[in-house]
Amino acid sequence: MNRTKGFTLIELLVSIAIIIASATIVVAIISATFRSSNKTTSVDQVRQSGNNALNQISKMIQFADDFQSAFDGAHDVSFCPVTEEEYEKIALVVDGKTREIACGGNSLTLDGKSLFDDNNVLLSSCSLTCSQRRYSESPVIGVSFDLSRLGTLTESNVSESFSKKIKMRNINQ
Repeated sequence: MNRTKGFTLIELLVSIAIIIASATIVVAIISATFRSSNKTTSVDQVRQSGNNALNQISKMIQFADDFQSAFDGAHDVSFCPVTEEEYEKIALVVDGKTREIACGGNSLTLDGKSLFDDNNVLLSSCSLTCSQRRYSESPVIGVSFDLSRLGTLTESNVSESFSKKIKMRNINQ
């Protein structure tokens, strides 16, 4: 019997199958890591955009000198009602200048400028409310909105809700 040194065809095929199975497992682990990283990045972008907008609006409302008006789509009102009502625009006096917060369609604006980078996040709903228990008390203005980010992968689609009620501090002083 003449035996040459080397591997048989069966041994080579088994080795190749083991290498392919190992490579498949490694690729699956790496792709899952990238998907999870992409989702985390998306969540961070949405939260950062929402929190920045909410903080900017909150500071302006808290330190506003006076409540000027609220517009509900048909009427301007010069004071907030006792019961909480929803408005499209709220105008405040801040450092002697009229500043306007507007919420309509798919935009939340401060003085006509969007508070979000439309390339990164999408505003899906928005609401401004105002209430005042007594005329002598400061109004409480509510801001709530939903932000989302639609990515190319299903894992990167993220949606977050933001809401805050802010009492005007400097009014009636």
